[in-house]
Amino acid sequence: MQRYRVAGWCFAILFASMATACGSAGERPQHAPSARAADAVRGDSAQAVAEAFYRVHVDIRSGGLPDGEAMQRYRPLLSKRLLGLIAGAARERDAAIAAHPDEKPPFVDGDLFSSLYEGPTGYRIGARTVSGPDRESFEIELSYRESPSSEVSRWTDRALLLREDGQWKLDDIEYGGQWDFASRGRLSEALRGGR
Repeated sequence: MQRYRVAGWCFAILFASMATACGSAGERPQHAPSARAADAVRGDSAQAVAEAFYRVHVDIRSGGLPDGEAMQRYRPLLSKRLLGLIAGAARERDAAIAAHPDEKPPFVDGDLFSSLYEGPTGYRIGARTVSGPDRESFEIELSYRESPSSEVSRWTDRALLLREDGQWKLDDIEYGGQWDFASRGRLSEALRGGR
């Protein structure tokens, strides 16, 4: 019991120290992920939003549907349609957990935002295609390296962006991986299909 009191006391000191280091209410440290995402959304180019999305995605590297802090980082970069599809998939996941708690539910692992189950460890924004005044897409040259000494796997997906309410947002991803077991089709289809 004494150990838990000491741990709680240490946590309180650590929390107070962090609050002081981060400044007063309303200030964010320069490295705050949500500040970076918000800055990217204020940018006037689809490429800036694509760049911000993949920077966040490679940094997070979590499988399954994003939620909690991860979702807060993605949210300002995603279209209303894509946010709605993610919310619907989350409801499906939660219903499956409630109905069959001993079975693996959909959308809990694997990278939904790329062709590779493990997700990318690197990216480069490639060729741009303009499909209209409010639609652009970019080839995204992705890479995965398991460790510094391992070989690099490379593939190209396509990010589809939409200008919505005056701001560019990621609206879909076309999977481009060509190996066995690569994700096929689009992110929007995977979110509807219980991947």
